[in-house]
Amino acid sequence: MRSRTILGLIGIWAIVSCVACNKDNGKEKPSDGEIVSKTTVTFGSSRYVNGLLRSFALKAGDEVALEHVASGERSVASPVTVGSNSSMFLFDLKKPATGDLLLGYYPVSANITVQASGVGFSFPAAQDGTDFDPMYLGTTKNSGSAYAGNTVILSPMSAIVQAMVQKGLYSVVKAELKGNEGEGISGNVTYDFEQQVVVEGSGKTITVTPASPLDCSSEAQTIPVILPPVNFKSGFTITYTLSDGETIEYVTKDPVSLAPGAIMNTNPASSGRQLLACGGGRVYLIDEKLASATGDYKSGLLWTWIAREHASEIGRSIADDDHIDDAKPVDGNKNILVTSSNGWAALVEIETGKVLWSAKGIANAHSAEVLPNGRIAVAVSDGGDVVKIYNRSTPDTPLASYSLKSAHGVVWSEKMQRLYAIGATSVQIYKLKNWDGGAPELELERTESSSGFVTGLHDMTLVDENTLIMGGNKAALFDMNTRAFTSLPHFSSYAGVKSINYNPSTGEAYYTYAWNGNSEGAFAWSTHTIRYTDDIFANDGGVDKKTIKVNDINMYKVRVFNW
Repeated sequence: MRSRTILGLIGIWAIVSCVACNKDNGKEKPSDGEIVSKTTVTFGSSRYVNGLLRSFALKAGDEVALEHVASGERSVASPVTVGSNSSMFLFDLKKPATGDLLLGYYPVSANITVQASGVGFSFPAAQDGTDFDPMYLGTTKNSGSAYAGNTVILSPMSAIVQAMVQKGLYSVVKAELKGNEGEGISGNVTYDFEQQVVVEGSGKTITVTPASPLDCSSEAQTIPVILPPVNFKSGFTITYTLSDGETIEYVTKDPVSLAPGAIMNTNPASSGRQLLACGGGRVYLIDEKLASATGDYKSGLLWTWIAREHASEIGRSIADDDHIDDAKPVDGNKNILVTSSNGWAALVEIETGKVLWSAKGIANAHSAEVLPNGRIAVAVSDGGDVVKIYNRSTPDTPLASYSLKSAHGVVWSEKMQRLYAIGATSVQIYKLKNWDGGAPELELERTESSSGFVTGLHDMTLVDENTLIMGGNKAALFDMNTRAFTSLPHFSSYAGVKSINYNPSTGEAYYTYAWNGNSEGAFAWSTHTIRYTDDIFANDGGVDKKTIKVNDINMYKVRVFNW
C-alpha cells in the first residue's frame, strides 16, 4: 500500500493547489523514459455548493492527476483548453502496457492510499455544512497508444442529503444522519476500481454542527450532509437537536440509493404540530404554534396547494376547481387525498404538488381513504349516495359502488381489516372480498345506528387502533371492538360539526363547524375558524381554548397532519 498527499478531504474543503510541481513546465518532473500522453478528461457531473448545482468549467491553472496504478507513477497536468467540463491533457508517464489501469483524480492534494483494488480515503464524520467541492475519481484501461487514445471520466466521490427543517418556533444546533441498518458512511472508505462502487466506511454516523444555530422562526432551513455514495437498505434517520435540548427526527424507511454526485432533498422535519385546512379551491399546511401566536393562519403558513393550478391534471375545467371539502394525509404523510363536492377526487404528492391519481364525475365527493392493494375508497354524498372503489393506478374508472345515503366519510382500520363508512345516522362496516383479484368487492358486515348519540354524520377520523371519533350534530367516540358509542359533552350544543380530530394521549381536539345561522363563510356549510379544545368530555358549553382564523377561503375541514 502506498500513501501520498493528492487530494483534499471530501466535501468540505476548497481545492488546494499542487505544490510539488516542476518550475519550468508546471508538471511533476518526468523520470527517464517518460513520454507525453494525450488524454481526454471529462468531468461527469457539475460541481455543487451547499446543494446547488454549478456548471463545471475548467479554468487555467486547474490540475488533474493521472496515475499508473500498478507502478505508482503519476503525472499532473493542466487543461489544454478551458471553459468547459472536458479537455485534452498532456501527461508525462512511462508508457504503460495495453490494458493497464490508469487512475485520474481531482483535486491533487490530500491523504489517500492507492492499492491495486481501489482508493482508500478518510471521510469526515464531523462537518459544519459549509461550501464544498467534491473529490472526483475515474479509471480507464490504457489504450496502448504512446501518444493518444485514453479517455477518463471523473465522477464525484460524494453525495449530498439536503436535510430540511420546517419553519417553526425553534432553532437547530445539530443534525446527525445514520442508516437504519447501520451502513458505514464515514471514516475509512474505499472506492473499488473493478466494481466502480464505494465500499462502506468504518463510521456509522455523520454529524453536522453549524457555526451558529439555524433560526427556523421565519423560514425553513436546510442543512447539507455530505456523505459517500451509499445504499441505505432500509432508509435513514436524521436527528435534529434544538437549542432547548429537545430533538426531532426525520425518518424514511424506504430504500435509498445515493449515487456519486447525487443530491437528495428530504421532506421537512418539524417539532411543531401541523394542520391541513381546506376549502374553496385551496389546501393550506399550517404550523399550529406559529399561527396560534397571532390567531391568524398566515403567520404559520408552510405550504399551499391550489386546485386551479392543477385543473388539467385532474381533467377538470378551471371553473370547477372550487369546493374542496377534505384533504386527508395518507401514505405516511407523503401524499394527501383531496376531494371536492364539485365532483372530483385527487391524490396529491406533497413534495411536488403533483396529482398522482384523480377521478372526476363523482357527484358531491366528500372524503376518501387509501385501501390495501393500491385501491382508494371515495364517499359520495347527496346526489350520489354511494361509496365508490377505485384503483389508484387507474383514473376515473370505479371498480364498484355501494349505496349509503348521504355518504360523508370513509376510514380504513388496519387492525380490524375493515372499512368504516358514515352517512346520516348510519355507520356501515365492510369486509374486503376477492381483494387480490381484478374484481374486488366490499362485503357489508353490519350497520350500526348513531342516532342516539350523533346525527347528520359529517366526519369520522381514526383515534387509535380501537376507536373512531364522529361528528355532525354533536359528536361521539365509537369503539370498533364493542361497537359502543360514547357521548362527548363539549359538543353537546354543536350542530354541523364538519371535521373532528382527537388525540387521546393529550386530550386535544381540532375541529370545524358551520350550520345555518352560525356559518362564517359565503355558504351555510363554511367557516373561517379552526377550533381547539383540550377536554372533549368537559361540560363547558363548547367554549374553545383557542382558535385560528382562515378568512380567505370558505373552509370546510381541518386535519391534523402530525400530532
